[in-house]
Amino acid sequence: MFWARRRSVIATVAALLALALAGCGGGGASAPTGDAPPQATASATTAATATVAPAPTATQLPTVNLPASCHNMNAGPYTQVGALIVSSVDSHFVNVAEQIPQGAPNQPLKISSNGQLPNINPGATPLAANGQGLIVFSVCNGSASQAVALQSVTVRIASFTPYSGALAGWNVCKDGYYDANQQAANSGGCGGGYLANEYLQATFASGAGVGDSTTGKMISSAPAQPGDPDPYPALPLSIAPGHVVALAVAVAVPNTPGTYTLAFGLSIGSASPAYFETTSASLYAPITQEWSGQNCTAASMKSQIPEPAPQGTLYICPPAS
Repeated sequence: MFWARRRSVIATVAALLALALAGCGGGGASAPTGDAPPQATASATTAATATVAPAPTATQLPTVNLPASCHNMNAGPYTQVGALIVSSVDSHFVNVAEQIPQGAPNQPLKISSNGQLPNINPGATPLAANGQGLIVFSVCNGSASQAVALQSVTVRIASFTPYSGALAGWNVCKDGYYDANQQAANSGGCGGGYLANEYLQATFASGAGVGDSTTGKMISSAPAQPGDPDPYPALPLSIAPGHVVALAVAVAVPNTPGTYTLAFGLSIGSASPAYFETTSASLYAPITQEWSGQNCTAASMKSQIPEPAPQGTLYICPPAS
């Protein structure tokens, strides 16, 4: 498994992108269990040989059909792309900020003891911070005998709706919270990470629109599970039968604020990308009114917070007027 546990209060894209450059801690959401996956051998990671073939069709794969050797993948649903089995893409490292409804009272807002906002803005599109995010997934060669040449990962803008105007928000990691019991602000922080074999950066041109795509550029590669070669080869690479490869793609969308969905594709051999999944919508836009724990230390805000407060009583506040 590739996931590391997040601290109960906070997680953030910014730290994960930094971890992508330096390597990060792992552990993860797992697929159905089975026999231990075969260890990689030198032949599992030799340079890929391009083959001429049409783009394979991406087909939804029932979980029950997973080979036992692929049990160490990220969670499903799963998709078959040629001989490769691909996990669901996980974008929870993208949506690290919460929208505060416009017109919310200019007063402290109590949050749960585990750092979650109350359901004050139901139906709001998840908010990405800083126009970037880390998308993670894994692939497994489901073939019993043939290696698969994975050349590259491509990201395409599937849909876009522009956004304008003010945006109130709370960045789960960066902005922290106010502990009313301790009468102190927590400045935030980031916990957890994702241990991947391949870290890539996919950056769209500033004027990119729907249908435009970009190919992930290698940042680094590393072993992610026992038996992986060290050093681990970068893309393109040949994936041995039954071998799992974990990927983390740092995506930077164009600088036009709006709601984006992104389609992810894999290029196998010399074929064009086969797109296997489109993310749910995320709003990439700058926060213009930032709520935080530090804001609660202003006299006009602190005076509105009842004291004494039981342990675990947390607040976030808008900027003082």
